[in-house]
Amino acid sequence: MRYLWLSLCLIGTPILAQQADDDRGFLTGLIEDAVSGLGREVRLEGFEGALSSRATVEAITIADDTGVWLRLEDASLQWNRSALLSGAIKIEELAAERILLNRVPEAAGNELPSAEATPFALPDLPVSVEIGEIRADRIEIAREFLGEPVAARLQGAVSLIEGQADAELALQRIDDKIGQFSLDTFFDDETGQLDLSLIAEEGQSGLAARLLGLPGRPALRLEVDGDAPISEFGAELTLATNGQDQITGHFQLGRENADTTPAATWFNLALGGDLRPLLEEDYHAFFGPSSSLLASGVRHGDGRIDLSSLSIDSEQLTLGGSALVSAEGWPQAFDLTGTLAAQDGRPVRLPVAGPRTELRRAEIEVSYDADDGEGWTGRFAATGFARPDTRIEALTLDGTGTISPGEGDLRGRFAAELEYQADGIMLEDPDLSRAIGPAITGSLNFARLEGEPFVVQDFRLSGAGLAVRSNAIVSGPERRFRSLVDAQVRASDFSRFAGLTELDLQGNGQVDLNGRLQPFDGIFDISLGVETRDLGLGLAELDPLLAGQTSLALAVARDETGTRLENLTLRGDHIRADARAEITGEGASATVDARITDLGRVLPDLAGPGTLRADLSTDEAGLVTARAALAAPDTLLEATGTATPQGEGYAMTGRATLDARTLSRFEALAGVRMGGALSLELTGDFDSGTGAASATLRTLTQDLRAGPQGLDPLLRGSGSLDAGFDRRPSGRIALTGLNAQFPNITAQGDVVIDDAGQAQADLALRLADVGLLAPDFAGPATADVTARQVAGGWQVSGQGTGPAGTRLSADGRVGDAGQLALSLAGQAPLGLANAFIAPRQVSGLASFDLSVNGPPRLSSIGGRVTLSDGRLTAPNLRQAIEAISGNVDLISGQASMDISGDLAAGGQVGVNGSVGLVPPSNADLSLELRRARLREPALYETRADGTVQIAGPLAGGARIFGQVDIGRTEIRVPSSPVSTLGDLPAVTHVSPGPAVRRTLDRAGVGPDPDAAGDGAVSTRPYPLDLTINAPSRIFVRGRGLDAELGGSLRLSGTTGDVIPIGRFDLLRGRLDVLGQRFALTEGYAQLQGDFTPYLRLVARTEARSGTDVSIIVEGPADDPQVSFESSPELPQDEVLAQLLFGRDLSSISPLQAVQLASAVATLSGRGGGGALEGFREGLDLDDFDVTTDEDGNAAVRAGKYISENIYTDITIGSDGTSEINLNLDVTDDVTARGSFGSEGESSLGIFYERDY
Repeated sequence: MRYLWLSLCLIGTPILAQQADDDRGFLTGLIEDAVSGLGREVRLEGFEGALSSRATVEAITIADDTGVWLRLEDASLQWNRSALLSGAIKIEELAAERILLNRVPEAAGNELPSAEATPFALPDLPVSVEIGEIRADRIEIAREFLGEPVAARLQGAVSLIEGQADAELALQRIDDKIGQFSLDTFFDDETGQLDLSLIAEEGQSGLAARLLGLPGRPALRLEVDGDAPISEFGAELTLATNGQDQITGHFQLGRENADTTPAATWFNLALGGDLRPLLEEDYHAFFGPSSSLLASGVRHGDGRIDLSSLSIDSEQLTLGGSALVSAEGWPQAFDLTGTLAAQDGRPVRLPVAGPRTELRRAEIEVSYDADDGEGWTGRFAATGFARPDTRIEALTLDGTGTISPGEGDLRGRFAAELEYQADGIMLEDPDLSRAIGPAITGSLNFARLEGEPFVVQDFRLSGAGLAVRSNAIVSGPERRFRSLVDAQVRASDFSRFAGLTELDLQGNGQVDLNGRLQPFDGIFDISLGVETRDLGLGLAELDPLLAGQTSLALAVARDETGTRLENLTLRGDHIRADARAEITGEGASATVDARITDLGRVLPDLAGPGTLRADLSTDEAGLVTARAALAAPDTLLEATGTATPQGEGYAMTGRATLDARTLSRFEALAGVRMGGALSLELTGDFDSGTGAASATLRTLTQDLRAGPQGLDPLLRGSGSLDAGFDRRPSGRIALTGLNAQFPNITAQGDVVIDDAGQAQADLALRLADVGLLAPDFAGPATADVTARQVAGGWQVSGQGTGPAGTRLSADGRVGDAGQLALSLAGQAPLGLANAFIAPRQVSGLASFDLSVNGPPRLSSIGGRVTLSDGRLTAPNLRQAIEAISGNVDLISGQASMDISGDLAAGGQVGVNGSVGLVPPSNADLSLELRRARLREPALYETRADGTVQIAGPLAGGARIFGQVDIGRTEIRVPSSPVSTLGDLPAVTHVSPGPAVRRTLDRAGVGPDPDAAGDGAVSTRPYPLDLTINAPSRIFVRGRGLDAELGGSLRLSGTTGDVIPIGRFDLLRGRLDVLGQRFALTEGYAQLQGDFTPYLRLVARTEARSGTDVSIIVEGPADDPQVSFESSPELPQDEVLAQLLFGRDLSSISPLQAVQLASAVATLSGRGGGGALEGFREGLDLDDFDVTTDEDGNAAVRAGKYISENIYTDITIGSDGTSEINLNLDVTDDVTARGSFGSEGESSLGIFYERDY
């Protein structure tokens, strides 16, 4: 603001040489220049009346480098010009209608205050000054200054006449808040009398309360009142909140021996009161109801300062002391003691900003007295330090040292030896806590000799696994704070710092740093040395190279001539590198030379050494030259380049070559499959100013392997790829001469983008033999594609031909936003898919007529695909479907199909319904079986009719339901596969190749049996509700068994957890052992686990010895187990002997023993089916048997189903008798049975049976 008043005063200065009409010229410029300065520009607008008694200015602005920050409007100065003749400046009015402070001005320079103190005195002016009225009707201060906008008015008067100064100023807010500031003061220079009255007052939620953060933002009133000679001046001070005095006190300032020169100045300060209303409630306990500050001292005429008494007291703090400082600034004595504690022993909440901070107790004691010697001592101790994230049980700092004030030629010296310790450290951050540990100890020794640099003689810090030691010399400002530093850090376990760095650190090491620096000038010369042992960063690509001993040495410097990396050296058991660099005004240069002894430590496929050599340089003309060479086993990459300044850019040229003889070494690094050999040369140039560029690529390959394995045959042998790139300043871009030549595939093409940005591409492909991809086909395939850019997209067309009548034509448009409008037509053999569905195989022909309209997704495809003369073989299902034909119609994201075919084993199968083409692929499909023959040659054979439906998302969760009716079924209990030598040992494949692994997986015996066959991705299980009906004619034969079962089975649950409900129960049957026949009395078959039928058949009889015997056949149909039970209980071999021969085991003859062994072989599956079984199969009978009655008469029985529900058998005895039996299944529960004998015997009955 002083520049405003100065401007107004200068306006009134008479310039007699100028006329009034020249006000805006010379005079305005003179005033503006007089008050403007660095970073401050003052401008006057509408200046009038410079030579009259009233001068006005429409506006005065003050600006800094950013712009105007203060504006004064409608200013006026009314003064008495004739009073100057009597040596007086008499201004009647100095006023402004409006003053605007828009923002805080920028600081102008770093002006430091004078180091010398200046005693108070009125300015000695040659004239008297009297301003009758100072007025500003409206002062507006922007929010940026005080945090809220303020509007106020100013009024007052000032005079300085004959050594007497009188001032009255009043500033009052005129906005919606209460606030005023008034100053009334008078000083008589002759008597030294000073009369001071200052009042500052504001209402609730005022500026001061808000800026100070006072709780509740109370109304404030500050009064300072004093009237006394300046030699012994005293003033009373009062601070009140909401009308209640809170702080009162007085300040006294005087001179001793005022007549002497220089005189001593004394002072006393006493303040006290209740600070709690001014503080947050959390701090009330610290200050209590009464706090005080007392200080008194003298500044002697010779410059010595004696602070004789200092006392600070509150409820929880007591601090007192004194100090004596010489005129040269050296302490002659000091004493400070203090205690921080609560009387009840509770933690003390410290009145500091930020998170809650507490101490349980703290003490400080520092003392020194030159009369007792040069030594000083000090101690600080604290317990129970606590913050939300940090707790320290105990902190101590002990210090000793010397102070030697200088006298004459003897220079002063200060020295300190400090020891510190922190115990019981607990941090919220576990990573930081682990790094620091529970305790820290250390020391700090420093000293300074007057006129010499500050010296840190020794600094030490010891923590958990960490030791730091350093020293330093720091010069003063006269030497630009030049510093010399030497430091050492040792860490015994880097893993302690892993959490802080987010790296899996391992190992141990040491860091040494020394050097010279001038921090404010950016000058330094630093050397860094690092030694590590078994360093680990948690980076698999780098850690193996850092194992063992590793060292790093770095020397870097910066001065007025430039910056230099004088040396960077890395040495380790497995890696070494050297680098140098320099940047000066004349140019720059850098070199790197690195070597890894064995890349196999990082990438096993790259076993062998690796090297890198590179250099970069520039000259005074700005020419940049770069070279680099990277070598690895069987690989060499070299590159060179230059950049020459040209206009506002650079003209760049470059060449790169790559020779990779074994690409398979880089599979793990690239993350993609690759192999073979490749050599490449790329040359080009680029003008950064015009954007013009050109490049040429030449590539040679040998047995290249890349991408899917099926493409390998196409790239086998010697190949080449050539291409040229050209970009003109006009924007035209061309990819020309694209030519790929491989023994089995060739491609040629060009892509041109003209100056208007329109592009055209032509590409021709030829595959020498499709059989390389689809072994079932042989012959070449060709494709020609043209794409031309048009408004809003591309017009594309293409034709392709291949063997077996394969043809394809495409025509349409591809929009810039990806919209498609294409038509596709042609035909292709289904066998092209065999490579992707192995081990399944498909053949036949697919004709298609499709359109694609919309975005590139399946839902945009429409049209029909027609299948004809198809065949599908599925080895894993042991099935083949022939004569496949049908249609698939695509519309609105749905595929509607009607496809049928013949099973090679017999019967037909058909699929019709619809499937969604986009996830979750909702389906509504129906699978129809018509007399479908299903068989497992060694286990079962049957025919099935029925319908199975699939409804829901095929991606998982679709419901599978329906009914399948089973016709005549033969379940064969096979002979045991175990030879006399026992089970064959398991075959273990050692390191099988990919082809072997695929074969094992498909057979279900590989390391990943789930991959058998189709390798399908696991999905959400499918709910099941399938009913399998077979009321009769399920025959179980083998190992002496001949049984018929029937019933119904329901499969529920899900495909991931199938729950069978129901079973097939025994209708009739027998068990033959050594010519003896036993009727089966109970039994069933049900599905378990892997859907192999589970059997339980029981025959009960009474041996000739009277022993009750049960013969039980139970287990999976492909390997059931036979057991014998008896009553009374006997060993199983004893039971068999009783059953067959009616005597105990010890009583049988040798021939009977052989017969017994034969029976065991038959039951265990090694006895064969016998002649009767072969005879039955030859006559196509369902049952054939030779029996004997109790009298020993022989009979032959033959039985067969003559329809679905009628079974009959005929028995002819050796005595000429015969009998016919007939069974009629009326319903599932009701059966009619009848028999007719040759001797006139007959019977008829109706039977009701129900399972529950």
